Amino acid sequence: MKSRQAALRVLLDTSFILPSLGINVGEEVSKGLKGLADIRAEIYYSHFSILESLWVAARLSTSATFDKEIFSMALEASSRAKDIGRWKRILKPSITP
Repeated sequence: MKSRQAALRVLLDTSFILPSLGINVGEEVSKGLKGLADIRAEIYYSHFSILESLWVAARLSTSATFDKEIFSMALEASSRAKDIGRWKRILKPSITP
């Protein structure tokens, strides 16, 4: 009888959410996200990370590499959905002792 192994559950930091909003944060983050996808980890993100991504976008808004249209479209799409693809939003953060 095969035992079913529990999936790894990961709460993403803002730097790992930024690529889904059109902000390039480097190859290491891309490799990390690919690795999580390869092992089929359950991926979660906090609404606080979305808020922090707005601060990052505001800081980058004068940069020639920042695409405001792509960021706006991705942000709007993520705000309408409970989840972003396989990523699940944590709606009510809970603290367990």
